[in-house]
Amino acid sequence: MSWRVRLTWMAAMALVLVAGACTDAPAPLEPAATLEAPDAPFFRWAPAEGFGVLKRTRPLKKEEARSKWIGPEGGTIRLKAGLTLVIPEGALDRPVRITATARPGWNVAFEFAPHGLTFNEPVQLRVDTRNTSAAGLLGDDDDDEWDDDEGEDAPGAPVAGFMGVYYGGDLSLGAVPLETLPVFLDGRFLVFQTVHFSGYAVASG
Repeated sequence: MSWRVRLTWMAAMALVLVAGACTDAPAPLEPAATLEAPDAPFFRWAPAEGFGVLKRTRPLKKEEARSKWIGPEGGTIRLKAGLTLVIPEGALDRPVRITATARPGWNVAFEFAPHGLTFNEPVQLRVDTRNTSAAGLLGDDDDDEWDDDEGEDAPGAPVAGFMGVYYGGDLSLGAVPLETLPVFLDGRFLVFQTVHFSGYAVASG
C-alpha cells in the first residue's frame, strides 16, 4: 500500500470516529414517576362491605396543601382540589396553625395537621363532588362558584352509599380504615364531621 493510499485511508477512519463521537445520543433519562393506576386499591381492606374510596375523574398531579392560623373565632380553609374545611367558633381554645392537604392521584383523600389535634366542637369537611365519580349524581355540579354559606351543622339526613373514613397506617401498604362517619348531602357537597385530625377519605359503595 503506497503512502498516499495509507494517508487517505487513515484520514477517512478519523472522520468516521469524529462523526461517531459527535452523534452519540445522550444517556436516557430515568422514567418520570407515575401516579397509581385509577383502579389501584387505596384501603388495605374495605371500610364496609362493597365500599371503596371515591375516585377523581382525572388525577391530582401533585399534592395541594394550604395552612392558616385559626383561633377560637373559627375559620375556613379551601383547597382547589375540592375540599372546604370549616372550623366553627369555639372549636379551638387558642390559635393553631392548621394545614389541609389533598393527596395526589385518583383518590379523594386528605391529610390534616397537626396530627392528633382535637376540637371542642365538630369541624366540618365539605368535599366537592365535581371532578369525581359522584359528579352529577347527587346535586348541581354546574355551579363554578364556591358555596360561601356553609353551615356549622351537617344538613339533612345521612346519604346512602357514601361514608367518611378516618384512616391510618403505612399508605404504601394500603390505608387502614379506623372509623367510618356518616356523610350528609348539601348541594354538590358531601359533608361529614370530626372532632380530631388525621387522614380522611370519602368512600362509596
